[in-house]
Amino acid sequence: MWVFYEYGFTLSQITGADNEYRLHYSDMDGSYPDFYYNLCLSNDHWRSRNPGLTCSATGPNAGFDTFMDHFSNVVSQAQGAYFLVLNVMQFTNLLNRRNQSQSVFSLKQHLNIMFFVALVCSTGIMLILVYVPGLNSAFFLAGPTSASVAAGFWGVIVMIGVEELRKAIVRWSPEGIVARYTLY
Repeated sequence: MWVFYEYGFTLSQITGADNEYRLHYSDMDGSYPDFYYNLCLSNDHWRSRNPGLTCSATGPNAGFDTFMDHFSNVVSQAQGAYFLVLNVMQFTNLLNRRNQSQSVFSLKQHLNIMFFVALVCSTGIMLILVYVPGLNSAFFLAGPTSASVAAGFWGVIVMIGVEELRKAIVRWSPEGIVARYTLY
């Protein structure tokens, strides 16, 4: 989400975008050219950085295809940020679930070295997929800014907080309803 706001888009503007954003004007059909033309007109961020271009698809200074390339890059950056944040959330879930009742911050837990090796290796693969130019274009990803990725990390704090609360309830009442339905 942050990537779209960073580049001057709002969620309501891009809701009907579909998959046509990877096409240029000559390849589009139906009402998509009008949709993207209006999207171009409403994007002050792109127009301020391309003062000599218009949102028109034809004529002098036609910048419609340039805007479509810009929009495609923004969507690819958003997909890259989403991919990174989703994987970090999965890592957080793995760290939370190492033990069902001890806190994730407990020093009494067994340290599984291979677990951390696997986390480092999968983080490396994830970063290569997002930031290496040949690979990221194959998966329609683009390297997002660190601010775009960090904007999604609030979920890590929420996940750890909810899981720590659940574990505290389980420790407080080991035979209670929370323990019965969340421990296996």
